[in-house]
Amino acid sequence: DDLVKVEGDSMWPLLHDGDLVGLRSGEEFAVGDVVVAQDLRSDAIHIKLWAGADEELGLAFLKSVNPAHLDLRLRLHDLGVLGVVYGLLRMQRLTVR
Repeated sequence: DDLVKVEGDSMWPLLHDGDLVGLRSGEEFAVGDVVVAQDLRSDAIHIKLWAGADEELGLAFLKSVNPAHLDLRLRLHDLGVLGVVYGLLRMQRLTVR
């Protein structure tokens, strides 16, 4: 398990820039799960909704929540799913008593 810092607004309003999300590696994931995925061609890391895969075409589909951002379509052999997001820490919401 690990923490990943959200950068950008492609998952807004679900996730905000600066949020920390918990990553559970090695976990099964299904359509609708938020995953942390790596584009193995560029090493870019993406936090997106898993929208499924087409095995015949060899494509994986990752969806942004924010409609201002394009969804991703990557070749399955160019994609590494690092894990499933299972928790969120939003710094602006913390209060200390």
